[in-house]
Amino acid sequence: NMPAAVHGLGLLHGHSLCLGQHTNICVGRPLTDPSCIPSLCTPEGEFKPSCAYREAAKAGQDFVVLEEVIEEIEAQYRQFKALTGREPDYFEGHAVASANFFKGLEIVAQRHGLPYFAMSRRGSNLPEYPGLCLYAQGLQGL
Repeated sequence: NMPAAVHGLGLLHGHSLCLGQHTNICVGRPLTDPSCIPSLCTPEGEFKPSCAYREAAKAGQDFVVLEEVIEEIEAQYRQFKALTGREPDYFEGHAVASANFFKGLEIVAQRHGLPYFAMSRRGSNLPEYPGLCLYAQGLQGL
């Protein structure tokens, strides 16, 4: 869902590397119509910023509607495949304070047989891959 994704992929053309989907729900505009996923969006149609997730978590709340986040995760997965012509080598999400977001990632990964790397409370490291493993902000949420 990030504007620089196509340019970034162009720079990588012809290189053999590990490429994964870093699903984003806190920066920019969603791929899904914002009116269909209001729990994730501001009135202006942008994703709610990460500070909104942190504030909700501090209050013991999770405003993310599971069905809505699954819809956006699926849209970003379809976009990844359309732009790259392949399945992601790994599948994970930007660290926001939402159990429903991570549950949605797990559901979509299982649905499509994707290698999902769950975040723990302490964070999560990407596994070792043979060759180069690219993890770039510019390719976030393809």
